[in-house]
Amino acid sequence: MCEPRETTSVLYVRRQDAKAVKTRLESASLLDKRFRMAPLVNDGSKTADGDTDTDPDSDAAIAMTNMKNCIAVPVTAECTERLQQYHDRSKAADSSSASTCNDDDIMLSKLIVGFGRQTCPFSTSMLGNNNINNRHRTTAGPKTPLTNVQYALIETLTTWLDNNDNKISNDENNKATRIETLVRSLSIQTCPKKLEVIGDDRTLVVPRWSLFVCNTVCEKATAEMKSLVDGPKKSSSEFRELLVSVVHDGHKQENGNEPNNNDAPNHPTPQTNYNDDYSTVIYEIQSQLWTNLALIHNSPRVVRRGDIDPESGVRESGHRILFPMLPLTANDDDSAINGDCNRGYLPTQTGTNSPGWITVTEHKIHQSFDFTRVMFSRGNVTEKKRFGMSCVQPGENVLDMYAGIGYYTLPALIHGRAGHVTACEWNGHALTALRYNLKANGVENKATVLEGDCRLQLKRLLEQSNNNGDSDENGGVNSTTKNNQFDRISLGLLPSSEGGWAIAVSCLRRSTGGWLHVHANVPTAERQDWTHWLCRSLARIAAEQLNSETKSKDWIAVCTHVERVKSFAPKVDHIVADVFLGPCDSPTVPSLEEGRRTCSETGAVDSLGKFAPSPYDGSPPSCALNEKGILHQNWMREN
Repeated sequence: MCEPRETTSVLYVRRQDAKAVKTRLESASLLDKRFRMAPLVNDGSKTADGDTDTDPDSDAAIAMTNMKNCIAVPVTAECTERLQQYHDRSKAADSSSASTCNDDDIMLSKLIVGFGRQTCPFSTSMLGNNNINNRHRTTAGPKTPLTNVQYALIETLTTWLDNNDNKISNDENNKATRIETLVRSLSIQTCPKKLEVIGDDRTLVVPRWSLFVCNTVCEKATAEMKSLVDGPKKSSSEFRELLVSVVHDGHKQENGNEPNNNDAPNHPTPQTNYNDDYSTVIYEIQSQLWTNLALIHNSPRVVRRGDIDPESGVRESGHRILFPMLPLTANDDDSAINGDCNRGYLPTQTGTNSPGWITVTEHKIHQSFDFTRVMFSRGNVTEKKRFGMSCVQPGENVLDMYAGIGYYTLPALIHGRAGHVTACEWNGHALTALRYNLKANGVENKATVLEGDCRLQLKRLLEQSNNNGDSDENGGVNSTTKNNQFDRISLGLLPSSEGGWAIAVSCLRRSTGGWLHVHANVPTAERQDWTHWLCRSLARIAAEQLNSETKSKDWIAVCTHVERVKSFAPKVDHIVADVFLGPCDSPTVPSLEEGRRTCSETGAVDSLGKFAPSPYDGSPPSCALNEKGILHQNWMREN
């Protein structure tokens, strides 16, 4: 299958003059940017003197013969008209008229060999046009239509060959067909069908190991392991092998010599470490690939998805920027700052107006943050809506123990119309975004931000509240936590918030209890067991705290609903349990089925709406935080 083409006006120039002519045409707005340069196709082209049918021994015939080794540069109709007028005046020997021509016309006339019309391949910007793509796909025959990612890669490699192939050949279709075959052979892990677009500005996200050149043994091993999980095993070096194959063809000399890195363009390659003669060229190709992807998807930025360290409590996203790259200087030597066109770079600047600052609007709530430092999951959008519109009640006093940038704080205030929200966070970058978002959404006066470990901060505030009454220390909470007055608490920490359950129970309103919304990653087969274990654990914690406070009323834990938010991994779901925890005679105890107005014992409502008491002899599920479980992060445990 051939790439999409169309006939346009062109100038024919010698290969060595092509770039200079293109630059001058572009500055004069005479370049037709819908197309890219291509080898000459002899279909009635004219020489610079406007001749087509000439005597074999004439100068024009010799010029036509020389044109066979030329490049066609696409131009506007105005350009060819101006050049035609210039040549007409020159042939008429009208020196006064010729002198009125501008310098661009005169300079171009010295460099061009001829002009005419011929078919040229579309540029990258046009390949992003749906009309062009659709017309191309209708002629695809039995082949699967190319994706935008494949288009960008083919365009990048073909353009590079056009500019660097030292062998003069008019067989452009064979070159494009070979590159297309190579690109189609890539696995879906290496060349995904579709890229994620995030944010109001449509930032493009490339998966961690897609379009990636493995440089180290560690990277190759990790990529191999990833391919085993995601699909059929493919070579972790297949993308690098593709690039090397194309570069090898482009650098091959006419006498058959192998490529020499001295032939490659002289571009800086900080921290690329490809460790072979192709390093500089691979850097150049990858840089152009990100540019083409951004053009096709109409995106201002391209980023590579990062890995989140499960042992890190601050949960930085690990995302790195691939496009646009920062300009490098001779003194730049910090790999964490500069990065490269393979892994991406981490900007030194953070916060508002930084290269990584992005805004994501969901349900009329504006969430801004630095995506190179802060994690964000679009899969939580339905749960944020449910929490704000269905769970939180007007006037409630809400505690968000793991607030992040305001994932659940903002819906509680904006959609739930909570009276006040206390938001806890310890990631400094997330705190910057949280305070910004509260102000940007006009709810900063209804929120208090606590900086640091929520377990320690809330414990200290509760002690101050109980001992001294109102307190304005550590965040100006005043009476927010006095007498444990929280009606609803969000525990949105993954994979488990178990380490914060005890302090959360301490913060509930003592007279009536309240609601806990407990997030966790739970194996699908263990959901029911986990729910009952959660209720038993919360009831036990409440009993221990009540006994220490010499209270007489028994508290119960009732899970009325379990919401599946999204899939976290195969057979593991991110779920949220809505649990009421409070006195059994509280007026806010949820009503149940089976003719009973309220529940008087700890248990859970199943998927059919039937209540079942939680057994006391069940063992902890595999996702419990203990040394024998699958989750064992020490930083998540109770202090």
